[in-house]
Amino acid sequence: MNLSHIWIGVILMIIDNTACGFKATVQLFLMALVIVGTANADEGAALYGQTCAVCHGAAAEGKEAMSAPALAGQTAWYIETQLQNFKTGVRAYDPADANGQIMRAALTEQIGDPEIASLASYLESLPPQFPQDAVEGNLRRGSGNFAVCGGCHGSKGQGNINLQAPRLTILSDRYIKAQLENYRAGLRGAKLEDVAGQQMQPMAEIFVDDSSVNDLLAHLATLRQSQVDQQAH
Repeated sequence: MNLSHIWIGVILMIIDNTACGFKATVQLFLMALVIVGTANADEGAALYGQTCAVCHGAAAEGKEAMSAPALAGQTAWYIETQLQNFKTGVRAYDPADANGQIMRAALTEQIGDPEIASLASYLESLPPQFPQDAVEGNLRRGSGNFAVCGGCHGSKGQGNINLQAPRLTILSDRYIKAQLENYRAGLRGAKLEDVAGQQMQPMAEIFVDDSSVNDLLAHLATLRQSQVDQQAH
């Protein structure tokens, strides 16, 4: 069902019942939010199953073999921003970014702003599917390395909407490594419209070798495990 049609019906219902008093109007409005939220989630779930699940997994857990990151539990604003970036060429602008090119092709003209918003909202509502990575690294150095990241991504890797920094703990080591390489190679973050990406490029330059990256990922694994334990309780 089209969400605009739902809202029109709700507004007319509220207008018809305004005479019943303020309390009744508020109750109707809250009911409307539930109805619209449910419809939005249903639309997002259907779209995800049709378009995204083949690469990102049925539970949005990600697929290493396809270099597709986990999406379940990622913040809606970040997913929405990145999908818009793919669609407009702000991301995956270089043919050398093979996985990014696949994403651009997947975002057909039929997937407009309302569909992207529904999809992002649905994915945020899913329980996180934490990867089971086990990269060996120096935890002390990794903690120090993460101090560079935590200023934007949060001390627990939880993300920060004000700084346009995504949640890191749901992302696999392989995906994080690949994106750091993309930033260093200029395959991501080179467009002026990508403010957050431009901020990431110099940050990625700090991690110049596998050792420094592995130390970082080892520390992230401890943050991830803490969130896994918290989710279990």
